[in-house]
Amino acid sequence: MPRTYSEVERENIRRSLLKVGGECLDELGVARTTVDYLVGRVHIPKGSFYLFFSCKEELFLELLDDFITEMDDVMMDRLQELDENLIVNSLTEVFTLFFEDVSDRGIYRFFEEENYTIIARRFEKGRIDREIEKLRELVRRILELFLIDNREDIEAFFDALMLLVRSLSVAERRDMRTMRLILRGLVLQLVE
Repeated sequence: MPRTYSEVERENIRRSLLKVGGECLDELGVARTTVDYLVGRVHIPKGSFYLFFSCKEELFLELLDDFITEMDDVMMDRLQELDENLIVNSLTEVFTLFFEDVSDRGIYRFFEEENYTIIARRFEKGRIDREIEKLRELVRRILELFLIDNREDIEAFFDALMLLVRSLSVAERRDMRTMRLILRGLVLQLVE
């Protein structure tokens, strides 16, 4: 039987599991990450893991949710600092920031086919779709700040962003200049 934890302990353990889960997602992917490995890194009994998450896939889904929520705050704050008259530069800057975080935190691995399939098998389709929709909504709100409101253009831009996320590899992660150039090209296409 898992031991009981104080609220502070629960919060610290949950935060630790998410941190280690992010590292595992980046280093190992979903398939190679086990609950045993996660609890070993956090130093809790295996049964205690299930006080926080029903399965490892739920942990990874929560990582994605937390990432999207955090990116919403970070990107919107960053946009306040940028010059709205320089649409291409501002949008390139904010989406480059997004890609740096997607890369640095290993979130792109969530969208690799193998990892995505493992997580999708565990939940009803709508649960993952809701997370993707939150990301789509964030992109839409950012673009609308620059008076880009054509739904078809926004959808095409979002789809292109997701293709770029899925294409991140270790080699590309080392050189964000390439990603910045691609993002700038997408933004130029969008605002012309």
